[in-house]
Amino acid sequence: MYQGYSVWASALVYNLGETVYGTDSNLFIAILTHKSTSTNCPITGVDYELYWGAAAPKVPRSRKRNGIEMPKMVSNTNKVSKPISYKTQMKFGGTKGNLS
Repeated sequence: MYQGYSVWASALVYNLGETVYGTDSNLFIAILTHKSTSTNCPITGVDYELYWGAAAPKVPRSRKRNGIEMPKMVSNTNKVSKPISYKTQMKFGGTKGNLS
């Protein structure tokens, strides 16, 4: 679940730019170098916004494919790519037999 980042812990020094998971499973990035205490714990600490900024949205849900956990894919377009036809490729300088 915690893809390469650690969960926030108390009594550690976090340097500017370090990323951790907060108590809400969101990623946070340190915006100041500081020693962690209960008051700066993302997201339950009363002063956490002075030390942490949101680094990413909530941890993506996974799905299983053939029994294997696969990350959820997000697409920014609804268009489907189509291969270029031989005729179009020849029009723009392609050579016979070289369709890549």
